[in-house]
Amino acid sequence: MMGAYRAERVRPAKYRGTAPMSIPQPSIPQPRPPTLEELLEWERQQPDRYEYVGGILRAMVGGSLAHNTIALNIASSLRARLRDGPCRAFMENAKVATAEAFTYPDVVVTCSSIDWRSDVVPEPLLIFEVLSRSTQDYDQGSKWLAYQTIPSLLQFVLVSQDTQFVVTYTRDSAAWRYGTLRGPQAELALASIGARLPLADIYEDSGIAS
Repeated sequence: MMGAYRAERVRPAKYRGTAPMSIPQPSIPQPRPPTLEELLEWERQQPDRYEYVGGILRAMVGGSLAHNTIALNIASSLRARLRDGPCRAFMENAKVATAEAFTYPDVVVTCSSIDWRSDVVPEPLLIFEVLSRSTQDYDQGSKWLAYQTIPSLLQFVLVSQDTQFVVTYTRDSAAWRYGTLRGPQAELALASIGARLPLADIYEDSGIAS
């Protein structure tokens, strides 16, 4: 690593008492910012997980038991509905990568061919994020902006862990259609995989009331 450099104005004795003279300052080479691939490789070597969104690395923190239960319910329900088909659901340690970001969605679905040695899910169709008070602004803000750049993504679902409430963004041609669902009788339509998911299944045994 380059050491600290301090430039000083030096005035020879014969010029002392006169106006300061202009001395050219040396240029210091600026380090090249790391590429996304370099950041991905760095992250793989860390004991903790990190997301990179909007030019910022964020350490992943543990969620509540309700958060964990909801994510597990979603992944388990999707796995049952996708069994024997071409699509797969992943959670927890599976990454999604865009041209300028990488994240760990709570649940992600792809119907593309899988490289089982990789930790990045290819061409995601459907992404779920379970909101918490500490991450909801990030999930609904810069993270959602990053997800919108994924050409394959057809649906993004935000799941509350305060009440039985879900927000959906569904791609409709070049735009995104916004929708909401509330209560255990509601069903989430997942057109991207041809399935429906009741909110009662999402919130089962989570302690979250309607």
